Amino acid sequence: MSVESAPRATLETRSSIPRAGLHKNLWTYYDSRLETRVIWLIGAEIALSIIFGIYAGIKQSNFLDHMDASAAATAEAMKAARDSRKTLAADQERSLDRLREMDASGLTLEMSRQR
Repeated sequence: MSVESAPRATLETRSSIPRAGLHKNLWTYYDSRLETRVIWLIGAEIALSIIFGIYAGIKQSNFLDHMDASAAATAEAMKAARDSRKTLAADQERSLDRLREMDASGLTLEMSRQR
């Protein structure tokens, strides 16, 4: 078979295929290409969801770490405020006890007369 006769053989082969068969093979070819593209798109969607899912997970983890630190700082501030109130209440109680002692000894009466 020479090089010149090769295209002619291909043309003869094509012309011998019935037209319905040609269309059927063509649609099968296009269907398989479409299915391949759909599979690639689904694969790309899965890959992107994994990548962005990991990114979102890391971002959420950082946010939760920040919230933990903030909650711990708030708890420490509340403990400090509680301790401060206890100290203030104890100081007020001592001051009130001194005033009662002074009142019992009559010192407050003398101080009020001097004014």
